[in-house]
Amino acid sequence: MLNIDQVAHDTAGAVVQLQGYQKLVKIAQAQVDSLKHIGDLIRQRNDAGATSLSDVVQTDTRVEGRAGNAYPVSGSA
Repeated sequence: MLNIDQVAHDTAGAVVQLQGYQKLVKIAQAQVDSLKHIGDLIRQRNDAGATSLSDVVQTDTRVEGRAGNAYPVSGSA
Protein backbone atom coordinates (compact mmCIF):
# COMPACT_ATOMS: atom_id res chain seq x y z
CA MET A 1 0.00 0.00 0.00
CA LEU A 2 2.83 2.38 0.77
CA ASN A 3 4.21 2.02 -2.76
CA ILE A 4 0.86 2.88 -4.37
CA ASP A 5 0.54 5.94 -2.15
CA GLN A 6 4.07 7.04 -3.03
CA VAL A 7 3.43 6.60 -6.76
CA ALA A 8 0.20 8.59 -6.50
CA HIS A 9 1.98 11.33 -4.54
CA ASP A 10 4.89 11.49 -6.99
CA THR A 11 2.52 11.53 -9.97
CA ALA A 12 0.44 14.35 -8.50
CA GLY A 13 3.60 16.33 -7.80
CA ALA A 14 4.82 15.83 -11.36
CA VAL A 15 1.48 16.97 -12.78
CA VAL A 16 1.53 20.14 -10.67
CA GLN A 17 5.14 20.83 -11.69
CA LEU A 18 4.29 20.29 -15.36
CA GLN A 19 1.36 22.69 -15.15
CA GLY A 20 3.63 25.28 -13.57
CA TYR A 21 6.19 24.90 -16.37
CA GLN A 22 3.45 25.19 -18.99
CA LYS A 23 2.34 28.49 -17.47
CA LEU A 24 5.93 29.75 -17.36
CA VAL A 25 6.41 28.87 -21.03
CA LYS A 26 3.25 30.80 -21.98
CA ILE A 27 4.40 33.83 -20.01
CA ALA A 28 7.89 33.67 -21.49
CA GLN A 29 6.51 33.37 -25.02
CA ALA A 30 4.29 36.41 -24.43
CA GLN A 31 7.36 38.34 -23.27
CA VAL A 32 9.31 37.33 -26.37
CA ASP A 33 6.39 38.29 -28.60
CA SER A 34 6.18 41.69 -26.89
CA LEU A 35 9.91 42.27 -27.31
CA LYS A 36 9.67 41.32 -30.98
CA HIS A 37 6.87 43.85 -31.43
CA ILE A 38 8.98 46.51 -29.73
CA GLY A 39 11.86 45.52 -32.00
CA ASP A 40 9.66 46.08 -35.04
CA LEU A 41 8.70 49.51 -33.74
CA ILE A 42 12.35 50.40 -33.08
CA ARG A 43 13.29 49.30 -36.61
CA GLN A 44 10.51 51.47 -38.04
CA ARG A 45 11.78 54.41 -36.01
CA ASN A 46 15.30 53.73 -37.23
CA ASP A 47 14.12 53.60 -40.84
CA ALA A 48 12.47 56.98 -40.29
CA GLY A 49 15.66 58.38 -38.77
CA ALA A 50 14.13 58.81 -35.32
CA THR A 51 16.48 56.45 -33.49
CA SER A 52 19.96 55.03 -33.89
CA LEU A 53 21.10 51.65 -35.14
CA SER A 54 22.45 50.91 -31.67
CA ASP A 55 18.85 50.93 -30.38
CA VAL A 56 17.94 48.32 -32.99
CA VAL A 57 20.92 46.15 -32.05
CA GLN A 58 20.19 46.50 -28.34
CA THR A 59 16.57 45.47 -28.83
CA ASP A 60 17.55 42.51 -31.02
CA THR A 61 20.01 41.41 -28.33
CA ARG A 62 17.29 41.56 -25.69
CA VAL A 63 14.92 39.53 -27.86
CA GLU A 64 17.56 36.88 -28.52
CA GLY A 65 18.54 36.74 -24.85
CA ARG A 66 14.98 36.41 -23.68
CA ALA A 67 14.12 33.86 -26.36
CA GLY A 68 17.11 31.78 -25.28
CA ASN A 69 15.83 31.72 -21.72
CA ALA A 70 12.16 31.40 -22.56
CA TYR A 71 11.76 27.71 -21.89
CA PRO A 72 12.55 26.48 -18.40
CA VAL A 73 13.86 22.96 -18.36
CA SER A 74 14.33 20.90 -15.26
CA GLY A 75 16.66 17.95 -15.42
CA SER A 76 15.72 16.79 -11.96
CA ALA A 77 13.06 14.19 -11.40
